[in-house]
Amino acid sequence: MNAKDELIEKLKEIGNIPIKCADIKIITYVTGTGLPPTSDETFIIRLKCGYKPFNELKFYLGLDFNFNRIWGQQIYGTVWLMNDTHLERVYDYDGAERWVHKIYPEIPEFLK
Repeated sequence: MNAKDELIEKLKEIGNIPIKCADIKIITYVTGTGLPPTSDETFIIRLKCGYKPFNELKFYLGLDFNFNRIWGQQIYGTVWLMNDTHLERVYDYDGAERWVHKIYPEIPEFLK
């Protein structure tokens, strides 16, 4: 699954509501080691409030990769939308993660 395509598909599903800001973390686990990921295996993609078109392009380019939902990689995060709602990444079990549309949480200071 492509991370960018998955997010765009969800945005289309809920009516193409524009993104206000976002905070997404991609973690790659080293299978079989039993060790937590290091900073080298964690990638953070942020889109701050009031972003410019160039920042939005960089955001989507950062998400343009294929990931394995069952083994090795997980995506965590929140995407705040312009209509006072947000998308939150949730998990039920391995391979069942997805974006869920929810009521607006408070935006952290580091994204303002």
